[in-house]
Formats: sequence, structure tokens, C-alpha cells
Amino acid sequence: MSTFRLLVLIATIPVVAAVASSSWAASAMLRVCHPRIAEIDTREDEELGHRLDAIDFELRRQIQIKEVLLGELIEGRAALADVATQFLAMNRNSPASMGVIRKEYPGETDEEKSAYNVLTFANAELSRGCPVRKAEVLARLDGEFEALFGHHPAAAPSQSVEQ
Repeated sequence: MSTFRLLVLIATIPVVAAVASSSWAASAMLRVCHPRIAEIDTREDEELGHRLDAIDFELRRQIQIKEVLLGELIEGRAALADVATQFLAMNRNSPASMGVIRKEYPGETDEEKSAYNVLTFANAELSRGCPVRKAEVLARLDGEFEALFGHHPAAAPSQSVEQ
């Protein structure tokens, strides 16, 4: 046997041993040897897929609701307090969303943090349009914020928008 072949053989032994001892290899062997396990895995994968589809549907629905609420707020047909309360109710269904809101937005309460979250969305949406309109709407919303929390909101958080 040539020296090169011997070196290749020696180099592959640890790799083969690692793969053979891995849970992946054991799982693959079980699937081959026991078709019932493969059937169970397939069923579990399908169930997981259905759960993920349901979560995706719910997230998309909440985003649509938030977009409508935001439009109503910007047009003056809804109050900041009401929109922030509705955003907060939806966000409370997601521990990840609440974690981001609690970490990234200023405020003493979840309600105040939610109001900042809504202001951030409004600021982003209004940035697509007329600067004069943006200034007018944000001045109105700042006044509503001050009436709710007893102080003028800090500059809109520069963090990424979290829904």
C-alpha cells in the first residue's frame, strides 16, 4: 500500500469513528432497520409543519391588524392609548416580542413601552410621505403620549421595528 493511501486511511479513521458514534448515525441506522420509526418521524414532521403554519398564519394576521390600527392612528380616527393597548395585547401572546419591547423601548411600564413601539411604527410609516404631514401627526401623537404618561416622549427609538 502506498504511503499516500495509508495516510488517507489513517486520516479517515477518526472521522468514521465520530460519525458512527453520533446520534445522527444512530438515528439513520434505526430508520433503516426499523421502518416504523421512519413513519413516526414523518408524522411528527407533518405535525410540526401544521403547528408552524398556524403560527405563521397568526403572525401574518396580527401584522395586518397592526397595519390597519396604525393607519387609523395616523389618520386621527384612533387614539394612541387605544392602539398601544391593542398592540400590547397582541405582543403579549409572543414572549419573544415582549422581550424585545421590554429591552429596546424606554418606559416604566409595558404600556409606556408599547406606546413607544407604536410611535416608532408611526414614525417609520410617516417617513414615506410628506415631511410636513409627518411633523403634524407626530406632534399630535407626542401630545397624546404626554397626556398618557405625564412627560414628552423621548426621541423615537432608533431600534429596528418589531411587530
